[in-house]
Amino acid sequence: MRSAPAADQGATRAAVARVLTRLPSKVAAELWEQNRIAAPELRYSPDLLMILQDRADQGESASLDAGEGDAKEKDKEPKVTTTVDAGYAMPVDLGPTTRFDPRAVAFLLPTSQSGRGTPSASITRAASVVLEPSLTSPFASKDGGVDAPAPKGVGSAKHRLGIFDTGIGVTKAFELAEKQGAGVVVGGLIESEADTLALLAQQRRVPTILLRPPRTPPILAPGEQRHYVVLGPSLAAELAWTLGVAPAGVIARVEPVYAPPPKELDARCDATPKVAGGLSFPVDLWREKKVVAIVILGDSRCAERVAEDLKPKAGATWKPTLVLGLGAMEQAYSVFELPRVVIGVGLLPMVDVIPPLARLLIQDQGSPIGYFGGLGHDAATLALSALPGDLLETTDPPLIQKNRATTLSRLLAATGDLWTTSDKGPGTTGQVGRVPSVKNVAAGHALHPSWLAKP
Repeated sequence: MRSAPAADQGATRAAVARVLTRLPSKVAAELWEQNRIAAPELRYSPDLLMILQDRADQGESASLDAGEGDAKEKDKEPKVTTTVDAGYAMPVDLGPTTRFDPRAVAFLLPTSQSGRGTPSASITRAASVVLEPSLTSPFASKDGGVDAPAPKGVGSAKHRLGIFDTGIGVTKAFELAEKQGAGVVVGGLIESEADTLALLAQQRRVPTILLRPPRTPPILAPGEQRHYVVLGPSLAAELAWTLGVAPAGVIARVEPVYAPPPKELDARCDATPKVAGGLSFPVDLWREKKVVAIVILGDSRCAERVAEDLKPKAGATWKPTLVLGLGAMEQAYSVFELPRVVIGVGLLPMVDVIPPLARLLIQDQGSPIGYFGGLGHDAATLALSALPGDLLETTDPPLIQKNRATTLSRLLAATGDLWTTSDKGPGTTGQVGRVPSVKNVAAGHALHPSWLAKP
């Protein structure tokens, strides 16, 4: 709900409310109470709290009519988390045992942590187009297609996308995903989380796709197979790519909101005006120090805010270059009054070549695809290659391990048409490689491919 455009907030809230009618009333009440004592940055939005409260109240009334025993029996049913709006992590009702579901892919992402919700939303929205085509196809049901039975003959294309918020702890989120039967786990958007997930993947033998490489990879015993592949680059590599294309001279950096406090000329994306009506970013200091380039290491919205503060006045001669890192590449499609250097990878930012699935995603989200959307697509594509849906769903421990071993072999050999790289898969190294590209956009111009034109 948080990531939905303002015009769609009402419809999104209604869709979430419809899906949560399936949530046991007892779980709704427990979630509401847990939220009350949670840290502020982990709390649900007011809209979601109202929905949970309504669900708890409705369930309490229903239990009086249907009988308390039936309600308790229903609460025992295991469920896989799914999404309506890809930016929201649905609450989880735990099943009694670990199981293997050949069509369940779990994304472990920081959906509620400040500054990371938007990348997580982009990742899961793109993944849903790959894994849950019913959400964006004519097969969707009236309640948005979540868990809607697929028509005969296309059941093998129906996968379940589970989203688990790492705000509760990476290990806890992993355990929930494992109990819900995840055949493949995807996560590690933050390097510290990648460290933990790499270790858990080895310990539990769960095939895992890491969005970033772990800083401290687990030590493998002689002959031990690695149970994870790495899809994305490290933060250090991203930083080197971005700083490497900045023009020579004095450089200022605008860091993501979760970065340490900025120093000297640098700023953070959550900067605010010191006085009413003032600028959020230290533009006067940048001008005084003759800064030649502002390097945006945050997301697309951050780049937009910086560009707004930097709007040159009539006759101004100081026009620094904006260097857009991977997370801000969508702003290559917007017209700015400053020149830009844009880091790209693979097909991104998309200009001349656009796959059919990308058109569907652009239509679904109403905006161009950025790096995190591309990363979500690629992770889902590799997961789909590893989980074609032909294995048996089971709670039998030996068969679970056998199915995981088969899935791991498929993941290590997985290939597909990826958006963030020209590579087809992890290959023998277990890590997807990529070579960055650079696009220069002149002041007053923007990338404007034909597919972006509105009808």
